[in-house]
Amino acid sequence: MAGDMWSIGVIIYVLLFGKYPFEGNDEEIVLYIQTMGAFEDEIRNTSVSAEGLDFLKKLLSSDES
Repeated sequence: MAGDMWSIGVIIYVLLFGKYPFEGNDEEIVLYIQTMGAFEDEIRNTSVSAEGLDFLKKLLSSDES
């Protein structure tokens, strides 16, 4: 179930911002970016509501709690 929610977060991110939330030259870099939550820096200055951004952050979080 957590993997499904994470996938939905990626799809929502692509629909809102037109690019993937985690990009890198190889799989190791992408996995590092995912675990660090580095996508958050890119979404701060947007027209998306605070509630929408919070929802997206929760979907893309690697924390399963």
